[in-house]
Amino acid sequence: MHPEAGKSVEEICQWLNVKKDFVERIAELINRVAGFYRSGAQKSRAKPGRLHYASMGRGGYVRFENNLTSFDMWWEFGGGNALALIDIPSEKEWEAKTKIPLAQRGDTLRFIAEQVIQDQASGRGTYTWDDHTLTIYQP
Repeated sequence: MHPEAGKSVEEICQWLNVKKDFVERIAELINRVAGFYRSGAQKSRAKPGRLHYASMGRGGYVRFENNLTSFDMWWEFGGGNALALIDIPSEKEWEAKTKIPLAQRGDTLRFIAEQVIQDQASGRGTYTWDDHTLTIYQP
């Protein structure tokens, strides 16, 4: 609500007592999603890959595949507002484990998160990631 109202990152950080990168990622997400729906890109965007899921009780694997590579990521159910936690390769491990250039890490993780939300949460949810974990949240 605050980023959409034009409040500065610094103001929001102070009000909520959170780190600057957290607020910046939220603002980036809002801009990306708004631009995505304004442009109609959701209908014409080519998928960079596909996902397959394996469940093993309270966890399992998400497999990313495209015409060049495939890799598995462990997932487990979260708690509170977190629906699922997905273990992702760190920036240091990224290219060796995925065979995808580091420059494409953000786009690949966005695709994975948005596809998981579409496939497993009826298209409703949000996400964040850090160096090792992609977290899917309920709306």
